[in-house]
Amino acid sequence: GVRTTYGEVFDRKDRIAVWDEGQAATSSAHRERGAGGLVLRHKWAAPISRAARAGLLTELKLPAGDREDLLTGRTTDLAFAGLFSAQTGPVTVHANAAVVLPFGSPDEFLQDDRLRPFPAGALGAALPIARRVAVVAQVEANASAFAELGALRDPVAAATVAARLRILDAGHLTFALGRGLAGPLSTDFHRSLGFELEF
Repeated sequence: GVRTTYGEVFDRKDRIAVWDEGQAATSSAHRERGAGGLVLRHKWAAPISRAARAGLLTELKLPAGDREDLLTGRTTDLAFAGLFSAQTGPVTVHANAAVVLPFGSPDEFLQDDRLRPFPAGALGAALPIARRVAVVAQVEANASAFAELGALRDPVAAATVAARLRILDAGHLTFALGRGLAGPLSTDFHRSLGFELEF
């Protein structure tokens, strides 16, 4: 499948400034709205019981945002994830654990910004509220990809609530609202609109 997300993390009036040991690690700038990236996905899943499924997911994220947008790193990321989901009444609970391999440099920092592989994971639940609409709540976290920038070494976490609309037999449109929970770059609020096509 393929997925792309259009989002805004910071209010347009807010300025971004990351400081590392008393020195500016970024040029002060505004973060803009824009497409964060194009994600190519391949997922395999199989039932492990009457109500549960397990699977594997491979994702390749291709950068789409401009450097001036400060919306996404200018890196190509390869991710491998284990998936689990279980049905309990009308609610589907899902979890995943992944390792992400970033390639390239984000080119957003004034200092050394070499990247390293990092783990990520999520836990959530989905509740259908109409024939083609479901509400999804999820908590996700990941370790830092930055090996050299002390200000960005801590893990980050966020909580998200989303409305997921099936618009084609193999397509979904998702509108998400979220809030950062932990980490130096956790944001007070973020919102995004995503489209996913499965084939």
